[in-house]
Amino acid sequence: MKKYYVSNNKEDYLKLWEEVETKGQHIDAGWNGDYLVGTFEYNNKIYELWYDMELGIMSEIVEMEVKEYEQRNK
Repeated sequence: MKKYYVSNNKEDYLKLWEEVETKGQHIDAGWNGDYLVGTFEYNNKIYELWYDMELGIMSEIVEMEVKEYEQRNK
């Protein structure tokens, strides 16, 4: 599992965020505290896009292998 914090390298991560959100297949969405977490499948990987809804900003991208996602959600 890899985590990318959008504030650390805005340009590269914003590009990845946009690609996943527009070209990926939406799987699920749900709340985790103040965060809305959108789950997508893109390029044979699973991505979680974490939106900080209290601040109204993109927060982080979590990237994982499909098997890792399936194992975590059993």
